Amino acid sequence: MRGRARAVKKPGFSLSKITNLASCLMTVLLALNLHSLAAQISQPNTEKEPPKNGAELEKKGVIAARSDGEKTPLQPTATGAVPKKTHPTTVRVYVNKLQGWTPLNGLAEGDPASGEKDEDALEPRVKTAEQGLNEEILAHRQAMQGQAEALKQQQKSLEAEQKELDEKLQALGRNASELSAEQDQRRQDVEHSIDRLARIYEQMSPRDAAAMFDVLDMRVMVPVAQHMIPRRISEVIGNMTPDRANVLSQYLAGIRKLSPDAMNRLNSPVDCNIAK
Repeated sequence: MRGRARAVKKPGFSLSKITNLASCLMTVLLALNLHSLAAQISQPNTEKEPPKNGAELEKKGVIAARSDGEKTPLQPTATGAVPKKTHPTTVRVYVNKLQGWTPLNGLAEGDPASGEKDEDALEPRVKTAEQGLNEEILAHRQAMQGQAEALKQQQKSLEAEQKELDEKLQALGRNASELSAEQDQRRQDVEHSIDRLARIYEQMSPRDAAAMFDVLDMRVMVPVAQHMIPRRISEVIGNMTPDRANVLSQYLAGIRKLSPDAMNRLNSPVDCNIAK
């Protein structure tokens, strides 16, 4: 009896069989859902219109525009209505629903604010961006043209200033040449005046000439003595006071020399009249 009791098995299913059965059922249900969804996508909802007979449809020949610009007649459905074009947004909504995707912002499916935008919605943005880019390019081009005009004006002003500076330099050169010529002429006049004075003192007596040399300005006395005949200047020095004779002898010997400033003053228009 105990052996028979052990041999009898309890009726039921094991856990593995139940799991396999559930998996098969889920697969079948998923296939049915996919088939139903594919049927909905391929045959979208159509507007209900009054049925039309085949003769009228053949006469009118319902035409639909295709993307390539050609027109082909559409076959009427069983209800007599022409199916509408499925919007890409609706297709994406079905696909997202099939894949289990949901909007992150919690908006309703198919709502334009949910981020599902058609390609036509991007066209205004592209046009706006293109217009803004064209405006920036135009503004940059105008700015470059303005800078080029400013550079041209600066170049013209620089050329005018350079021309004016050249004219001033030429005027300064002419003035320097005239001044140099005037100085040379003045120097020659002084030389002639000193030579004339030397001839005058040579005609005087040594005592009278010595009296004049004792009070004569050194800038005049030294050049006049240098232009006199040595014999006549020696007689004049012999009648001069010892101090003045000593100083004049040093100048004639080259021990002392008149400073350039003193010579320039002698060549000046005021001091030049001293020798006349």
